[in-house]
Amino acid sequence: MGRLGPGKRKAFFLYVIAFVSFFVLALPLVQVTEVVVDGVEYLFPKDGEVFITLEYLHSVELFRVVETYLIAGCEIRLVEFRWSGYGAGLPSTPEDIFSQISQSGGEFIARNISVISGNVLRLDMKHRVGATVSVNGEIVSSNVGVEVRVCVRVSLAKILHHLLTPTKLPISSGNQQHLRAS
Repeated sequence: MGRLGPGKRKAFFLYVIAFVSFFVLALPLVQVTEVVVDGVEYLFPKDGEVFITLEYLHSVELFRVVETYLIAGCEIRLVEFRWSGYGAGLPSTPEDIFSQISQSGGEFIARNISVISGNVLRLDMKHRVGATVSVNGEIVSSNVGVEVRVCVRVSLAKILHHLLTPTKLPISSGNQQHLRAS
């Protein structure tokens, strides 16, 4: 077998570098939290905290309901549930929610309720009246729903894409970090 000339050797090394670069960029190496609001995807560092608050009127009782979720690491927690009255589809006793219930300003408040099993949280807006969703304190628009996936491995290419794409919704606040939306 003959030796490669200088031009072919250079081309061979360029192919090897391109292949290795593609392989490194395409491999899912980094764990993140993905928040998808009506199809718009946001990536957050796995080490940070993400608060998602869903506020709406209960479709039957028309009481105001506020659900607050905390995503930290690989865990999704329902950390607070507020509602204005008992009725259909709402807790009717403290035993229904497995939490201490307090009252403030005419609202019932349950805290540190539960850890959501699994790594996906889906919040559907279809049966909620006047729903608003906020991520880290910033209101985002949602007509369809929100999906949160924790400890998802993504490629460096996907992170680069998010960093280079202009943010469509301002959902970071304070020292909360997020990678831009696509």
